[in-house]
Amino acid sequence: MGESGQCFGTISGGKLEADIVQAAMEMMTHGERIRIESSDLNNRDAAEEGLVCGGQVRVLMEAGVNRQ
Repeated sequence: MGESGQCFGTISGGKLEADIVQAAMEMMTHGERIRIESSDLNNRDAAEEGLVCGGQVRVLMEAGVNRQ
């Protein structure tokens, strides 16, 4: 994600992606370099999002270098 909020690529869509985008925005606001986000897509959440199955996901997020 760029500083302007522009996303590059996808992580899966739905709630998981929305949560990761929000975490990336928080990282930029707080100047964090690295973060691990966890998401638990239990069966109820998965069904509401139209997913085939639930599960748990951990995402390693690392700030890139702005080379302007």
